[in-house]
Amino acid sequence: MAKAVKLADIAEQVGVSTVTVSKALSGQKGVSEEMREKIKNLAEELGYRSPSETKRQSAEKQYNIGVLIQEVYLDKYDSFYWKMYQEVNKRAVSRGCFTLLESISRESVLENQMPLLLQEKKVDGLIILGDMTKPYIEKIEKEGGVPVVCLDFYNDAVGLDTVISNSFYGTYALTNYLFSMGHTKIAYVGTVGMTNSITDRYLGYRKSMMEHRVDVPKDYVIDDRDTKTGRMDLEKYYKFPKDMPTAFVCNCDLAASYLIRMEKSGAPPLPNRLLKAVMITIIGKHKPTAPRAVVPICGILAI
Repeated sequence: MAKAVKLADIAEQVGVSTVTVSKALSGQKGVSEEMREKIKNLAEELGYRSPSETKRQSAEKQYNIGVLIQEVYLDKYDSFYWKMYQEVNKRAVSRGCFTLLESISRESVLENQMPLLLQEKKVDGLIILGDMTKPYIEKIEKEGGVPVVCLDFYNDAVGLDTVISNSFYGTYALTNYLFSMGHTKIAYVGTVGMTNSITDRYLGYRKSMMEHRVDVPKDYVIDDRDTKTGRMDLEKYYKFPKDMPTAFVCNCDLAASYLIRMEKSGAPPLPNRLLKAVMITIIGKHKPTAPRAVVPICGILAI
């Protein structure tokens, strides 16, 4: 372990008394501004910590924060949730804490299997990243023994602290944007009812469609995943309507990327007139290059 820096160490290098060093660092009179600045710079360079600061830091506990996410929310390339986890980790480290990530299967969630992070008591608190079932969240809250925060979803029945984006007005604004570009045949991609976020985003889309007095055909609401497993499936879902939409509002970045992959795999091509529209929040293989993640690409809007 490195030796703690003392006032005498600084005084010796500067060529003054320890009293002068103490006055300079504590802001007392009797030291010229030039000397005070010199002493402060050297103290910082050497890593000096005052006794009160050292005592305070030693009293602060370093917490381990668990982050739990369903594997169905992760893809083979960087997704929105990978980026979100990186930001959580960055902020935890800045506060002297550590994060431990556990990816849990959909089957484990449905069977109410406690995550290993809690079984082995590895963490002091838990962040649940992405929606999970109400019984599973209740089990974690009741038996986990640590504080729990929900990130990017909410569940009124559980009542945990929650941090969410404005899903409703997000897709409302995106759909309005498509109307401003002249589109009226706009479809929604997302299995409504699968999660609160997907449903809220669908309702924002419908609000815009209603305000523009545009009916939404039943086949303009395109399922993207299995309601039981939560897995996206290009063969089973993503069924294009016969009357091809000119634009799509996707519930998330993965849904939008699957739509693009479907076109590349030989599915009916997206209309050429979509080339002036935009796609937002596509990351990974389809990384945005323009400011604010707005990329001229193919008429898909993903929140």
